[in-house]
Amino acid sequence: MKLVKLELCTKNAPLGSRSVAQRVVAEQPQAAIRQWARLGPCEHCAKRPFLLVNGVSYVISDDADALYEKVCHLLSQPGE
Repeated sequence: MKLVKLELCTKNAPLGSRSVAQRVVAEQPQAAIRQWARLGPCEHCAKRPFLLVNGVSYVISDDADALYEKVCHLLSQPGE
């Protein structure tokens, strides 16, 4: 199994990114969470939940449920 790295910004966690990352980890034991004080896309951080997946793909959505679906879809793709 390939390791899945989920990264999030501390300031974005209350919007649902932390709960989504924890849900993915609970379902995929090969996943790991890393939390940063600042991660990058500040223009989205205060408005919408997002995760950085495997260090290359920013997944941004309007709410936590949609973010979870997008992350799961991304992880189901070959090569991810």
